[in-house]
Amino acid sequence: MEKRQTRYAAAYLVLQALLVSLWWIWVLGDEQVRRIFVPARIPDEVLLSFLAADAFILVLGSIAAAIQLLRSSSRAFVTLLITTGGLLYGTLHCIGWMVLDPAAWPALAFMILPTLITGGIAVLSRSRPPV
Repeated sequence: MEKRQTRYAAAYLVLQALLVSLWWIWVLGDEQVRRIFVPARIPDEVLLSFLAADAFILVLGSIAAAIQLLRSSSRAFVTLLITTGGLLYGTLHCIGWMVLDPAAWPALAFMILPTLITGGIAVLSRSRPPV
């Protein structure tokens, strides 16, 4: 990746970490909001079981990947793959929820784009010229 692309990718990853954090605050603070993202027959505890993983893999992973990209670290690729894997797992889980209840589509809508973008950043980071 070029230097400018690297800065944009890092900025996106920091924004992603912030938005995931804000999403959890929003969801934890309002049961009606939780019902937008989770089928009614799924207990709150199922959604809440993702909190620690999201905090560690998505939030901290995104921040770590951003820092590693800016430092041209060879570890960035692996960190991005782990973060993408966490996003992909959540995306696949949301597909399963949509099978149970098509009204759960907002959960999938919130997951697809970050999964694709983070995966794309991982691919691009691997193809950057050596420094």
